[in-house]
Amino acid sequence: MARWWVLHVGTGPARLMVVTVDTCAGPRAYAGLASSYFEHVTEGYQRMDDAEWQAIVSSTTPPPEVPWLGGIVVHQLGEELAARVKRARRGRRGKRPSRAARPESTTSDRRPA
Repeated sequence: MARWWVLHVGTGPARLMVVTVDTCAGPRAYAGLASSYFEHVTEGYQRMDDAEWQAIVSSTTPPPEVPWLGGIVVHQLGEELAARVKRARRGRRGKRPSRAARPESTTSDRRPA
């Protein structure tokens, strides 16, 4: 009897992605969200629906990382960095920088009294 497999490919929770680029103005870092990527193989020609996929990806043991992502996905640092970004954004909403955080003005910036 022949064995049949189905390769399921899908996404899971969003991940923080940080990319660095050398620009004319110097190095820059850009941060944003990127989709996670997972693969899962089932036997016997079993096809999964969205609810089954969600259960696997959100479980305490999601499918392992695919080998080609191993060199670019950093879990612990990514979670720490995501928490820092979230705290920084929460603190910035609707607030102007404090006087201490503003750049010092020069004498040419000041208007005469």
